[in-house]
Amino acid sequence: MLVTGLTHHHDVESSFYWGLFAFSGTFVTYNFHRLVRNRSFQSAQISTDRGHWLTKNRRFIIVFVGIFTVVTAILYFPFPLKPTSFWLMLIAGAIVLGYAIRIPVIGISLREISGLKNIWITAVWVLLFYFILLESTHAIHYADLIYIGLFTFVQIIPFDIRDLSYDSPSMKTIPQLIGVRGAQIIGTILIGFITYSIFRSHTFHFLLVLTAICAVFGLWWKQTPQRILMLEFIWDGTLIVLGLYYYFI
Repeated sequence: MLVTGLTHHHDVESSFYWGLFAFSGTFVTYNFHRLVRNRSFQSAQISTDRGHWLTKNRRFIIVFVGIFTVVTAILYFPFPLKPTSFWLMLIAGAIVLGYAIRIPVIGISLREISGLKNIWITAVWVLLFYFILLESTHAIHYADLIYIGLFTFVQIIPFDIRDLSYDSPSMKTIPQLIGVRGAQIIGTILIGFITYSIFRSHTFHFLLVLTAICAVFGLWWKQTPQRILMLEFIWDGTLIVLGLYYYFI
């Protein structure tokens, strides 16, 4: 929805087509990462409900990752790709692989490099948007890439709080560096800044206010095992609402 909304706002034809492309590609990359990470959890003898589910349904997930890989390729290749677009996707693909799998030369994955975990995820999303806009329109509003990159960065903070028990201290995520409360305060300040900047650049719409409310609520609502699925829906759902904002303005 975020891709669909941004492309529609930029008058890109077939915005839902690009949304489907983003959905299928994201399904592949996220589940590929989950499968790889679950293997590392098993090796470290870390037991979670999510891990049990992934182990039980591993074959099912692999089949669907294969299906969506084909779908993504079918959606990707009909276009006369510009050289710049090809390199953008190549870089994004390298980040995705390096994020999940340890790189032989350095012996660690990209996500394990101190202080850069959130930067890699944000970079892939910005590269995806830039690729689509570069392929489809001549006038790219770079401010929107900055806003969405910053909002994506903020929405990763609650996931970092969730993963405090599993992430290595050497990763130096924001909650590890300044604590949960400090991360929540920094996230709230960024949400206010981004929301105000989008309002000044575009226009007011109640969906922008709803986006900010969802982001702040998801950041501050205490995480418990009973709430985690609902919270994950709110964290990702915030970006869906932001996409709806861009679509309807």
